Amino acid sequence: KKRKLTDFKRWSDKHNLLSDWDNRTIFMTSLLRPNSSILDIGCGKQIAKQHLPDNCNYTPLDLVSRSDDTIVHDFNNNKIIELQNIYDYSFCSGVVEYIHDLNIFLEQLCRFSKYILLSYNSRPNSQSIKERVSLGWVNHLSDQCLLKLFQSKNLEIIKQDCFHNQLIFLLKSL
Repeated sequence: KKRKLTDFKRWSDKHNLLSDWDNRTIFMTSLLRPNSSILDIGCGKQIAKQHLPDNCNYTPLDLVSRSDDTIVHDFNNNKIIELQNIYDYSFCSGVVEYIHDLNIFLEQLCRFSKYILLSYNSRPNSQSIKERVSLGWVNHLSDQCLLKLFQSKNLEIIKQDCFHNQLIFLLKSL
């Protein structure tokens, strides 16, 4: 069985962190509450940090170090991450499409966050998996399959929104 890996080369090159993604991240920060602790998973250029509500505590996490305070972790390496803190929010803007095992990923997020705020480009029936793979995406869930996954992980949808063609979910672990 071939081991599923993260595209480390792609994500190590800051030129692959597209500015097109910034507006989605900024939109998502508007769903956060003031005085919260935020774990920014796949923090990239740390756009979220610049747009947080008042008095938020920000912790960046990424595949590679983006700053001195970045927690470095690869969620595709099958190692469970041990964090010292419980965060109010796990913030995942443009991350979920690149995660091989969403079951384990969501289970881990539930262990160290009260809420999960994530974006996802679900697969419409008209879109081929080949097209998604060409974008580097490694999972291909329809809206319905995504909702079933949330339900199977006892995640309540607190808010559902849309940003362009991407779904935005605020989830709470029950």
